[in-house]
Amino acid sequence: MKLTRACSYALHALVYMSEHDPGGRRGLASQEIARERGLPERFLLKVLKPLVGAGILGSARGPGGGYLLARPLGEISLLDVVEAVEGPKYLLGGAPAIEQTEDVATRQLDEQLQAISVQLGEKFRDRLRDVSLARLAGSSSKSKA
Repeated sequence: MKLTRACSYALHALVYMSEHDPGGRRGLASQEIARERGLPERFLLKVLKPLVGAGILGSARGPGGGYLLARPLGEISLLDVVEAVEGPKYLLGGAPAIEQTEDVATRQLDEQLQAISVQLGEKFRDRLRDVSLARLAGSSSKSKA
């Protein structure tokens, strides 16, 4: 399964914030994050808003305002970010529709495929839940060295 561009931008922004304001003491402007990470600012703003709503980021307006981490990176999982950006049912929507058919074999195969799809979605969610942004940021900073 591939993460969306919105999820990727959110993760880039969060890792950048952790590197440049690790204690969450000052707000970082969306313009700065976009410029430094090479992201389109208008799209980034749309991505940051649900992160604020999910309690992953805080935001402050005015001079010296901006976005800051609301929780330590170790307490934020990849699943938290995906669900904030894409919605909580994003990874559950991959199951194929069961055809309304009289053919028993077709219906049984569709049911099996749907069950497998749901199981894969649950495994993917579990894996995303196990990876914290601290781990992701740590591996990101090591690759720069």
